Amino acid sequence: MTFLPALPGGGAADARSFAQGTPERQATQRSQRLTQELGLSADQTARIQQIMLSRNQEMQAMRSQTPTAGSREQMEEQMKANRAKYEARFREVLAAD
Repeated sequence: MTFLPALPGGGAADARSFAQGTPERQATQRSQRLTQELGLSADQTARIQQIMLSRNQEMQAMRSQTPTAGSREQMEEQMKANRAKYEARFREVLAAD
């Protein structure tokens, strides 16, 4: 099994820099970081970047919704399910090495 450093987040400084920028920029930065840390192939890097972009866009859309009294729990459950979904996709790519 491959260890996933920096997924989904790192330290406080990493979180601050990640919070800035577009989902595209965030995906590029994270995929480049993982490429350096894990020595990913060009194919793996491209696939990881696309997965991160999808995840970032989906999370951004969820965060932009104004939570209501009962929807906060639903949003938390949806985010938890999304994390599991994307982690599985990351593992598929990283296991291919």
